[in-house]
Amino acid sequence: MPHFKLLLVASLLSGLAATASGNGSVDLATGSSHPQIIQSLVRKVEAMSLRIERLQAQLAQEPCKGRFPTFETSIPVVMKYAGCNSNVLRNTTTNIQTCQNGTFSIYNTNNTATTGLFDIQIAVNDPPRNDVYHFVCTLTTDEPHVAFCTLTWEEPSRPEGPAWLNIRFKAMTEPACTPTAATIVGTYFYDFATNAAGVYSFYARVP
Repeated sequence: MPHFKLLLVASLLSGLAATASGNGSVDLATGSSHPQIIQSLVRKVEAMSLRIERLQAQLAQEPCKGRFPTFETSIPVVMKYAGCNSNVLRNTTTNIQTCQNGTFSIYNTNNTATTGLFDIQIAVNDPPRNDVYHFVCTLTTDEPHVAFCTLTWEEPSRPEGPAWLNIRFKAMTEPACTPTAATIVGTYFYDFATNAAGVYSFYARVP
């Protein structure tokens, strides 16, 4: 870190010299013409160095913060979930709220570490229907622990309306960065194949 400070000082002083060379207002050899400018630059360098040191310490304490989660590639990652949803049927004004539970599985993760892409399924514990919803998802380097997903197909097979969900992975194991919990927030819309619009929030955890 001291070397980094010196580089910052050299860079700032070089910029100052270039700025002042035309009017001779600063004597870099002695700093006697405008010592307050030099002191101000040093204070800025110290503040920047302190901030970088704090960021480095934070990263050391949270090694998974800037990385995609790591998923088992040979078998799906399975979590138990529970939560509630609220929806309104088409051409009505009644809000219907219900709760549910089931399993949340992550699969097709062979390339997730490089692309951020993977699939999930939400299997609802609602016998005898046993509904299962499949989504394709992506992570981004901007928010590596937050996934954005869209519905692709359902079991039993039926026409699908549009549905989106957001997954926030949490409780990472270290150093593998494997999530052991997730918060899932979703929404669906009126469509030719969907007679309700609604939202839901589920909380999942590895059993």
